[in-house]
Amino acid sequence: MSRCYLPTENDLFGAVDALLEQVPSDVLPPPAERRRLREAAGLGQTQIATALGTWREAVGN
Repeated sequence: MSRCYLPTENDLFGAVDALLEQVPSDVLPPPAERRRLREAAGLGQTQIATALGTWREAVGN
């Protein structure tokens, strides 16, 4: 019998961190693409800010 594994929020942020470690720090998608990706993942600005240890206003749109 197989079980369905639902990742936790920490798992998801850990996966994002692992991906970001592979990309040069000076290369980021344009703001509109970052927003699209964030929304496609179902993440709010507050969640991103919390993961980064900053204010929601620093995340922007």
